[in-house]
Amino acid sequence: MNVLLLGRTSEARQALHHMLTARGHDVIVTDNHDIFWAEFIRDTYPMIFLDLSIAGYPELHLCQRIRSTPRENQSLIIVYGLRGQEVHADLLVDAGVDEYLSLDGDQVEELDNRVILFEHHARLSTIRQQAVAATQTVYERLFHHLAASPLAVVEWDYDLRALHWSQGAARLFGWKASDVVGKNVMDWPFVHEEDAAEVFHCLSALVDGLDERVSHTRRALTSSGDLIVAEWHTSVARDVSGQFVSAVTFAVDVTQRAQAFDALNLSERRLHALVQNTADIILTIDADGLIDYVSPSVERTLGYAPAPIPSGTIFAFIHPDDQDRVRETLTSLAESPGVTSPTTEFRISHNDGSWRHVEALITNLVNDPAIGSMILVAHDVSDHKQLERQLTRQAFFDSLTGLPNRALFLNRLSHALARVERGPNSIAVLFVDLDRFKLVNDSLGHHVGDALLATLGRLLREHVRPGDTVARLAGDEFTILLEDMSSAAEAVRVAERILEALHFPLQLGDHEVFAMASIGLAFADLSARTPEDLMRNADAALYRAKATGKGRYVVFDDSLAGQAVERLALETELRSALPESQLLIHYQPEIDLNTSAITGFEALVRWQHPRRGIVYPEEFLEAASESGSIVPIGQWVLTEACRTATTWRIPQGDGLLPSVHVNLTGSEFKQPQFVELMRSVLADSGLDPTRLKLEVVESVIAQGDSNTLLQLRQLSELGVRIVIDNFGSGYSSLSMLAQLTAETIKIDRTFVSGQNSLTSNLSIIRAITSLAHAFGMDVVAQGIETQEQKIRVTSAGCNRGQGNYLYPPMDADDVQALLSLAGDPP
Repeated sequence: MNVLLLGRTSEARQALHHMLTARGHDVIVTDNHDIFWAEFIRDTYPMIFLDLSIAGYPELHLCQRIRSTPRENQSLIIVYGLRGQEVHADLLVDAGVDEYLSLDGDQVEELDNRVILFEHHARLSTIRQQAVAATQTVYERLFHHLAASPLAVVEWDYDLRALHWSQGAARLFGWKASDVVGKNVMDWPFVHEEDAAEVFHCLSALVDGLDERVSHTRRALTSSGDLIVAEWHTSVARDVSGQFVSAVTFAVDVTQRAQAFDALNLSERRLHALVQNTADIILTIDADGLIDYVSPSVERTLGYAPAPIPSGTIFAFIHPDDQDRVRETLTSLAESPGVTSPTTEFRISHNDGSWRHVEALITNLVNDPAIGSMILVAHDVSDHKQLERQLTRQAFFDSLTGLPNRALFLNRLSHALARVERGPNSIAVLFVDLDRFKLVNDSLGHHVGDALLATLGRLLREHVRPGDTVARLAGDEFTILLEDMSSAAEAVRVAERILEALHFPLQLGDHEVFAMASIGLAFADLSARTPEDLMRNADAALYRAKATGKGRYVVFDDSLAGQAVERLALETELRSALPESQLLIHYQPEIDLNTSAITGFEALVRWQHPRRGIVYPEEFLEAASESGSIVPIGQWVLTEACRTATTWRIPQGDGLLPSVHVNLTGSEFKQPQFVELMRSVLADSGLDPTRLKLEVVESVIAQGDSNTLLQLRQLSELGVRIVIDNFGSGYSSLSMLAQLTAETIKIDRTFVSGQNSLTSNLSIIRAITSLAHAFGMDVVAQGIETQEQKIRVTSAGCNRGQGNYLYPPMDADDVQALLSLAGDPP
């Protein structure tokens, strides 16, 4: 090792130098203080020997100087002197001297032993200093990392007083070291006052040895007054005898984790509550349909207790006709993890033996470790299906006679004509009209009139083949479609048999009635190749039959074509109606059935014909549609109605102005710029878009393509309100209603009149009203002609009404006069 020797030249120094060199030490010898000090500063010397005679005894300033440097304890200082020199031990100790060596030149063996001892002490000192330095380095590194760490570190003593408060703790809680260090746990500012006693007992248990370490999650208070959630970990250090030495508490902010956990827990509770209380059936199944779980709603919906269900597969409950479709869905879905199937509809058995219709979505979550199966969510749509069937029957069948109505008849006629083009046989259409129905109805009452219509319907069915179609168009008008006829004589024989059957009286309850009918026949040929052609020809033949005498039939021929010519003339005259200002608008009020307040006016077009006088829409709109005039007429009605509505005023001034209702046809939706036209009309007229209601018949919506539905949504975005007109006469599905932006439906007047089946109509009105209200729609009953009808539709849930009993259509001047008055409708 390195040795630094300061001493005068003497035998003692020489002996000491010789001894140290002999033992392999690198010895620097000098008698100059400056050289000595320069060497001390330059290198490290585990042993330093100082000659007492030149070391500045008794003050020993050189020793004091060495001990005052940063390397004060890195060297063993040995002061030597000759035997007999007077030395005071206290002075040596005060100066920082480690050993004193008394030398005589002839005491070599003793000197060697002493040097060996000095070497040992120096090595131990070096090792100790190295250990202290290493420990200090580790401590400094640890302190650095702790200072940069998000962990809060609190060191505390046996008396539960804080000894150390880390920078991380200051950052986490905001409290400075001076706010914490030296204070008892009961006074630690970051401990909530409601938790202080519990924390005290917890830490006391650690001090007393009841616990060695403890971890818990607890709230903490920051210097800004905020509460956070922290995770605390505390451990105790003890000596070999088990006595308490110190304790350290580490804390980390877990507020976000706690909030996420709380949110997850809340979400799970909500999900559990939804699953427990939803009306939908929720199952977990595998790809083979094996049930693993079923929600409690299965008992409410299907009557099964949840427990026994998981013992089998779902196919044990699915209708046999639907099983293959569901199995195909599961098989396809099994190959697509994370995918949800399209809505699948099938029937599932109820515990009472009936079948319920459900719509189901199946999601493949087999790869989700939290689920590990497929999720099937099924919603019972049986009631909706029943209502759809009712509405469909009402749309295609006459409620009084049970016969197909006009819509279904035209559909079948269209298909029959298509088949005629591919085969050798022909078809015929018969129009049948009761000649004395009004007399029976007026004299014997509506109930007898209804019975006559129902009886005639049965009679007509009895005189045609099973494959033929008998339909009731309206009132006392019936049609018959005869298919696969090899000759026209077959149709004539049918007409003759019908007329012969009517030669006998019909028993209608207590009344015996002789009925007469007129029949018009038309055949599909080169001049009649569309449903409209055949219907028009049969109608013309019927008109001739009624004109030439009751109770006979007429076959359409060229001599009746003049009626078609007259129709063509009507279409031609109609083209000039708009340019020559022959069209005008009447307005029929719509009222709130509960308050009788007027809520709007429907714009109804009239044709002021120069020769015929007032012509109503039902007489010319079909011709307008066929001639292409319907679109410009519709645009004119829209423009004029919007302009007129802006002139309406009410006495209150600041009250709500009534809306104006304009009917739209399917042809108008086919116009590519229809929405832009609507935008332009609103801008030019200055009418508030929310005051404009566009009435679209249900059949247009049901038959409309995606472009029609898109235009309806775009119109709603303008602020215009959509009304579904004649609801119940078309065949829109319930699911379509949910996609529409309509705010109102107008129930078809056939339901309101109740002339067919009062009980059935009321049930359907209630069902439609309930459904509409569920979608947030208003319901208007149109065609109210009597007080009884008003009372009936109001009790069924209709909140608005329209009809001649309330207000008849009126011109624009009468509208303003009506708005200027206050009072109930007549």
